[in-house]
Amino acid sequence: MKEIKPEEFENLIRDIIKGNRSKASVIKELQTESRTFNNKIQELSARNPELYREFITVHPYRPKERNDINIQGLVIEMLKSNYTLTEMSEKYHISYRSISRKILQLKESDNPKDIELYALYKNSARRKSTSRKPSLEERNKIDKLERQEVKGISDIERKKL
Repeated sequence: MKEIKPEEFENLIRDIIKGNRSKASVIKELQTESRTFNNKIQELSARNPELYREFITVHPYRPKERNDINIQGLVIEMLKSNYTLTEMSEKYHISYRSISRKILQLKESDNPKDIELYALYKNSARRKSTSRKPSLEERNKIDKLERQEVKGISDIERKKL
């Protein structure tokens, strides 16, 4: 990230709040990424809490929502293939954090099948950490699951690789 004085950064933030500059143009000017920029804004909360509150009112932080992931399919593949979350992340080019967030959503689902899938996943993760094999009951539940398309990386992104 391009080095600038804290006062200059605050002025850039004020310009974004007023609508004089876009967040994207400031990120480009600072030669950084949005995550680094957001971290810098977090630092602003300690230095200038009022400006920080003003900024998040106009631009609240929202993690990028991935709607192209069939999380049920991904978890089923993890269970059937005995993959780790890291391996699935690499295979489908989806961040580890995105996958773990989606898996947590299964736990909160109204669908009992999603909750059961989450429980199977958690048991599997615990088991892998202790190098234990699945119980016969758990293996039967996993065997009954039907594979589904996961999707993940788009065709456009795949061509870039």
